[in-house]
Amino acid sequence: IIDSNGLVAFGRFNNETVPETPDTPDTPNTPTEPEKTPVITNTTAKLADNSASEKEPAKYELAADDTEGVVLSDTIEFKNLNSSKTYTVRATAYDADGNQVRQKGETVSGKTEGSVTISFDRKMSEGTYNIKAELLLDGKVVASHNDKFDTISERAIVTREEPEEPTEPETPTEPEDPTPDEPTNPETPEEPEDPTPDEPTNPETPEEPENPTPDEPTEPETPTEPENPTPDEPTEPETPAEETVSVSISKTDMYGTEIEGAVIVIKDAEGKEVLSWTSDKNVKSFEVAPGVYTLEETNAPEGYLKVETAIEFEVAADGTVTVLTTAVDPAGACEVIDGVLVLKDELVPEEDSPEAEEPTTDEVTPTGDEPGDNSDVKTEYVPPAEISEEGEVLGAYDAAKSEIKTADSNNTKSGSKTEGAKTGDSNELVLYLGMIMMAGLSVSALFIRRRKAEK
Repeated sequence: IIDSNGLVAFGRFNNETVPETPDTPDTPNTPTEPEKTPVITNTTAKLADNSASEKEPAKYELAADDTEGVVLSDTIEFKNLNSSKTYTVRATAYDADGNQVRQKGETVSGKTEGSVTISFDRKMSEGTYNIKAELLLDGKVVASHNDKFDTISERAIVTREEPEEPTEPETPTEPEDPTPDEPTNPETPEEPEDPTPDEPTNPETPEEPENPTPDEPTEPETPTEPENPTPDEPTEPETPAEETVSVSISKTDMYGTEIEGAVIVIKDAEGKEVLSWTSDKNVKSFEVAPGVYTLEETNAPEGYLKVETAIEFEVAADGTVTVLTTAVDPAGACEVIDGVLVLKDELVPEEDSPEAEEPTTDEVTPTGDEPGDNSDVKTEYVPPAEISEEGEVLGAYDAAKSEIKTADSNNTKSGSKTEGAKTGDSNELVLYLGMIMMAGLSVSALFIRRRKAEK
């Protein structure tokens, strides 16, 4: 047991009691030196065997296939510690963005100065790291180093070598097949000639020399055409997504009031249905790509006429809507108002009333200028003639002649004979008046029909 002055107060050695140290005579009190502030004097980062310096950080290059990483350590030197207290020396590693990635500490006691090497348990992959060193006492930092990451000796850089591109192995050349030597035919031994006795031998006729055949010229080899490398087929560019714009459509009556119950269908230029809905007294807005479209009303609201015409309109890239159809069914109308495409419906008309009331029989009073006595001449109702779609009056003259009766006429109606004026001039006057009346009625009827068609 050692007291606060470092002297042995009690102990055992080989099971023997060590006597207490005799008390020393009192000594005069000497002034104690003030306690110094602990400081970290130096730090050095290290990657494997490569240590940093004041001018160069620690560097290490990983192999291309290295998956483990490299050990990062830090040697921290300190002084001015109180030997009677326990300190913690802590090292913290940060990445290039200032994020903490590693931290480890070691305890130090009984020392006033020295150094500690701290190795992080997890290995480092590629990146740049800054180490911050700290001294802690009772959990509080009493000294630190490299707070601003500006100390080169506390920096470590880990890189990775680029993998080599594999080279294609050379294709071994096939050995040429040696052509075996053709066996030579053994020479046939010449048979000895049997000499004929007593016959003179004819002198041998010298053999004519063989005309040497000139070597035939060999045809030059046709050079092989180099293979044309097939160019890479161009890849089709990706089709960019179409931009859409907003379109608004309103369904109203002829006075601009929103009406519900109309079934509206929108088709594109190819006739494919894009959208359909039933009007609900609100403007319908939707997104479409710029282009030409067709609007159709497949069902009209109750009490309204359906627009039979398919309305063609164009949507520009800026969202502007233009009606392309110029002629619209008389049952409705279509126009663009404040950027909104408005489709209008006409009310179902009431039951058609007679185009003209039947006039009562009018008496025609002669003016007196015509010769003869026409006081007894009367005219009867002449019905209006039929009118064709082109506005022509059909059968007006014959109808007038069949209905007008005079005193001189011998025509009968229903088998009875008509008596009246005696002169022929009055007949012509009545005929003219009847024709004028019928022409007026015909024009009135034509005017009413056209007025309805315009509505």
